[in-house]
Amino acid sequence: MCTLCWVLSANKFSQAIDLYIKAIELNGQNVVYWANRAYSHTKLEEYGSAIQDASRAIEIDPKYSKGYYRRGAAYLSMGKFKDALKDFKK
Repeated sequence: MCTLCWVLSANKFSQAIDLYIKAIELNGQNVVYWANRAYSHTKLEEYGSAIQDASRAIEIDPKYSKGYYRRGAAYLSMGKFKDALKDFKK
């Protein structure tokens, strides 16, 4: 099992964020890294950071649907239902 897979399966989201920081330093244009870090932030209830990371994924690739989903999930968790709905519709 890969290290990152273990970290996520063990709900070690802070460690996952640290690993994604390193991955982004190596390749900041990889939307998966940004979206997955957004997910980790959401699991830690760091919704502002999740929205920033998901928005970055969307900036890099506006067709990457998971970026919109991750951002929508963070908005939903914050009670920003209109913003969440916009992203989920994308």
